Amino acid sequence: MRTVIPILLFAFQLGAIVYARFVPTRYFCWAPYDIQTDYTATATVNGKKLTPAEFRQRYRRPARGFDNRSPQHVIDMLQQAEDKR
Repeated sequence: MRTVIPILLFAFQLGAIVYARFVPTRYFCWAPYDIQTDYTATATVNGKKLTPAEFRQRYRRPARGFDNRSPQHVIDMLQQAEDKR
C-alpha cells in the first residue's frame, strides 16, 4: 500500500501532463504555463459598447490586462461570467 498510492499519484500527474499537451487549457498540468497572455476585450450589451468600468463590473476583471495562464483561461473566465447571466 505504501508504494501503490505514490505510483497512482505519479500516474495521475503523468496522465494530466499528457492530456494538457493536447488541449488549449492547462488546468490539470502541474507545471506553470510559461506564457503571459496580454489581452484586450470588448463587450456590447443591447447594442451599447461597455465602458471599462462597466466591463470590470460585469466580468470582474479589466478589459485590458495580463494573465499568467493560457489565453483559453481568459476566454473561459469571460464565458463563465456570461453563462451565469
